[in-house]
Amino acid sequence: MNQWKGLSVRHVSEVDFEAKSENEISFKAAERFQLLWERGDQWLVTKVDDDGEDIKKMGYVPAMSLVKERPVEEQSWYLDVDGKEAEKLLLAAPNRVGSFVVRPSQGNILGYALSVRRVDGVIHYHIKQDQDQQFFIRGFGSFICVHDLVFFFRKYLVVKDWFRMTPYIKVTTIEDSWEKPWSDFALKKNLGSNAISSLFEGKWIDRKDRVLIQSIDKELFEQQQYMKGIEILKRLNHRNIITLYALCTSENPVYIVTEFLAKGDLQSFLQGEEGPFLTDPQLMHIASQLVDGLAYLEVKHVAHCSLACRHVLVGNNLICKISHFQNARIVKDSETFLTLPGPQLLKWMPPEFIYYGELSTKTCVWSFGILLYEIFTLGQKPYTGIKAVDVLKKLEAGYRLPMPPLCSSHVYSLMLKCWNMKPSKRPSFQMIMEMKIFQRLALE
Repeated sequence: MNQWKGLSVRHVSEVDFEAKSENEISFKAAERFQLLWERGDQWLVTKVDDDGEDIKKMGYVPAMSLVKERPVEEQSWYLDVDGKEAEKLLLAAPNRVGSFVVRPSQGNILGYALSVRRVDGVIHYHIKQDQDQQFFIRGFGSFICVHDLVFFFRKYLVVKDWFRMTPYIKVTTIEDSWEKPWSDFALKKNLGSNAISSLFEGKWIDRKDRVLIQSIDKELFEQQQYMKGIEILKRLNHRNIITLYALCTSENPVYIVTEFLAKGDLQSFLQGEEGPFLTDPQLMHIASQLVDGLAYLEVKHVAHCSLACRHVLVGNNLICKISHFQNARIVKDSETFLTLPGPQLLKWMPPEFIYYGELSTKTCVWSFGILLYEIFTLGQKPYTGIKAVDVLKKLEAGYRLPMPPLCSSHVYSLMLKCWNMKPSKRPSFQMIMEMKIFQRLALE
């Protein structure tokens, strides 16, 4: 075990804080700071940016809101392994080009090494310390602590093929109550397939329950990092969110087993026999349920990343539930999400996500606006006949989808708010609930 402990000189905020005077500074949770002076329950600090550089933003903050940044050995990107083991782990799925770890250096030199997966293998950088106790990798400047060095590399070191650095993903075998064998389930009816997976109506044999089974090739399941979204779904519990029943990951293909809703996906339902006979209050009821579910996800800091009509399931009595959480991610604020959605989802995603990979809960707000368009056109796809690249150009020029014939002016006004180019100008789902637009529709 390396005895050279990488303690950080930085502090990290645990909560959001809104400045109440000119001498204070506002901040969000998980921002980094350099402590300048302690004065009772108020500390004088400067904010630290992603390069590890102090930015010109100084002020007082509540001392109780900050904690000392954890040492290197307690960071998610640290592993106590040697170089050969690091290579083995980084080259294994679901890791990919750009995956990295910080580890103890080898030989007689105390310190750390940075191991990064590239297209042509894994490269190792020795993290050294100069006479001023600054940490550096030759050719990349020096830093006050290892954490700053890692932040700098994650932001600026672009390896081959333009993949940015992402922390190593630990490969684990599911050994919990969710894991079930194939033999517990029977496939009854193929409900459709695409390039990624197949859907089946199935039966949970022991419980005699109807279930929905998504079948995915095991290698693809691991490469796409679907387990991140599945782990999120495990923790969700809401009447308008699909319920996960079980996983079968030990065999190929992988089974994702969820509750079964008799009417199928919302897009097919709206385009089917019942769609043309739906009343305005019924369409309102569908939209209202989705707002409830999305407001719940917002509180949980979950960005769905695949929100579309075909990823909503419909049951008896017009019960609607949001499904397809494979691409879901936890976000505390605006973050960079490097894996773009498939081309079939681009027309549902906001410009900042497509251009820059910026992800937040406001990403879902834009997608919800598109989802409303689908609902009030009875399942019509958005931007019909327009290529996704051309859609972005039209949006920048001010174009928006037209008001659907079945849509009220109140709902269309909301759709336009959801499609604001600036995420900060879009309403939150809590705000949408407080507008009571759909309740007002029921009275018209």
